[in-house]
Amino acid sequence: MIFSVKAGHVVPTYIDALWGVMEREGAEIGVLISFNEPTPGMRVRAAEAEFYESPWGKHPRIQLRTVGELLDGKGIDYPHVTGANVTQRAAARAAKAAPESLKLFETTPDVPVRNGAALVASPTDEGIDAFIAELRDGGDEDDGGPRES
Repeated sequence: MIFSVKAGHVVPTYIDALWGVMEREGAEIGVLISFNEPTPGMRVRAAEAEFYESPWGKHPRIQLRTVGELLDGKGIDYPHVTGANVTQRAAARAAKAAPESLKLFETTPDVPVRNGAALVASPTDEGIDAFIAELRDGGDEDDGGPRES
């Protein structure tokens, strides 16, 4: 359904413009709402559009209404599909779940750290216990060279 609202003096060409928009948009019914009464020529052009036949009856394709008519309760003739012209209450928004925190690497408090980096060795390396003890005791810094066991 297409609505066109006009103020002031209305002319039959408004009906032609409404019909063109209805064809372009594929609408079956168009309504021209104005403050002033439609002219006799506008009524003739609206009648030439004939009727839209729906499963709920026949409805004028182009309907002319004044603001006064709408305020007096004269409605618009359109197919009243049961339940289709009802505004529904918006559903409540779902609560956002807190993001799950996943750790990329698990570290243990027994892993020695030097200069912000964990020093990791295989449990089968010789001398690992001595190396860890040395780090805990504040021994010499590792110079990157080979270690003695």
